[in-house]
Amino acid sequence: MFLTCINELANILESFGVHMKLIADDVKLYLQITNDTDVARLQCAIDALTDWTDEWQLSVSINKCCLLNIGRAICDTNLNINGSVLPTVAPVQDLGVSFIQNVSPLLMMMMMMKLPILASLKN
Repeated sequence: MFLTCINELANILESFGVHMKLIADDVKLYLQITNDTDVARLQCAIDALTDWTDEWQLSVSINKCCLLNIGRAICDTNLNINGSVLPTVAPVQDLGVSFIQNVSPLLMMMMMMKLPILASLKN
């Protein structure tokens, strides 16, 4: 039954051109954003996700949700879930893996060695 429900969610999100990854009870949405239309598509997909969770009487842990920009271009997005604006974070740790916006070899080495990251090292 659960797989049927999740497949439905995947189909809904695909209709917006948004990709989804599932890990246990976590859903990761991602989309390459190149313009405002892409931001609007992602917001529509997030709204569809919340509609789907409401329909199945599930809840979204909004305090665990965030945005991560990956790449050189930084997109100014004001995405939200039910009116709660999602914070943009960098770096973010998920399932023991650190994700950062721009992958600097020095920064990655410092993170792996758990050394303090100085603000002056940012590009």
